[in-house]
Amino acid sequence: MKKKIEYVDIENSKNIFGIEDKASINKIRSIYRKLVKSNHPDKFPELEKEKYEEKIKNINNAYNLLISYCENYEVTFNLEDFLENKHESRFDDFMSDWF
Repeated sequence: MKKKIEYVDIENSKNIFGIEDKASINKIRSIYRKLVKSNHPDKFPELEKEKYEEKIKNINNAYNLLISYCENYEVTFNLEDFLENKHESRFDDFMSDWF
């Protein structure tokens, strides 16, 4: 059984990643790679490894939560969302011939 995602967990994860209210999955993945690369425990002296191992754990948990939330988020196909997101299509010219 999956653990219910709490809003407070989303907020904490967003703070770890430094993202605002909107971010694409690609943006989350990009930030994740940068965070892991800059905080990897093998880059630091032995005395600091434990601290960075904990930091990497938090980054991984935040990443998994955000990705899971994005994948489970219900996409709506209403006009307001479409106009707000300004979707572009390579078929726009093609469709104009039909309508």
